[in-house]
Amino acid sequence: MFWSELFDDNHHQSFYFSSLALNELEDEDEIIKRAYQILLIFEGIFKLCEKRSKKYFKLDALYDFQTKKLIAAPINEPEIFFIDFDISKLKNSPKIITNNQAYDLFSKVIKSEYLTNLFFLLSRNTDYKLLYMIYDDIKYFLKKEDSLDLLKEFESDIKIFTHTANNYEVLGYFARHGRTSQQPPKKVISLEDSTELIYKIVYKVLYEKFNIILYRL
Repeated sequence: MFWSELFDDNHHQSFYFSSLALNELEDEDEIIKRAYQILLIFEGIFKLCEKRSKKYFKLDALYDFQTKKLIAAPINEPEIFFIDFDISKLKNSPKIITNNQAYDLFSKVIKSEYLTNLFFLLSRNTDYKLLYMIYDDIKYFLKKEDSLDLLKEFESDIKIFTHTANNYEVLGYFARHGRTSQQPPKKVISLEDSTELIYKIVYKVLYEKFNIILYRL
C-alpha cells in the first residue's frame, strides 16, 4: 500500500492511493468498495487522534496507475457495513518504520481483528447509537479478556451515558430504543461529552491491552 503526491505541468497537486489488496480485483465496483474499506480505517485513526468529526478522505476517481488511464469518475462512496476481507495481509514487515504516525498505527491496527472493527466503527458518523455500539464492542472484548475492571473508573459516567442513549424521552429518534416505561434519567450527558467519554475508554483499552499510545497527528 502506498500514497503518492504528484504535480502536473500546471503545478496542480494530485494525491494518489493504491494497495496490493486491489490488484486481485477486476470489477471496478469491488475495487472502489475495498479501497474505501481501507480508507475507513484511516478515517477512524484521524478521528480518534484529532478528536474531530469531519471526513478526511474521499475518492474522486479510479485510475490504472501504470497507464494513468481513467477507469471511473466521479466515485460515489458505497454502503459499507463492515470490513469484508482479510485486511491484515497489508501489514508491514516488523522491520519497516515509516516515520508516519498514521501509517504506522494503521499497521498495528490491522494486525488485530478487534482493532480493525473498532477503528472501522470510529470512522462512522458520530451519534449516540454509534457510541453505544463502540461501548458494547469494548465491553464484549474486555469480558473475553477477563478485563472488565478497566471500565471501573468510568462506571458512573457510563451509567449516565447508557441511560441517556437508551431513553426516547430524552433523544427521541436518536435514542437506541423506542418508547418504554423507563423514566427519563435525572442527569443526561451531551453528545460531545459522550464522545469524549468513549474516546477516553478507547485510549485506555489501546494502551492497557495493545500497548498503543495515541498522539495528535
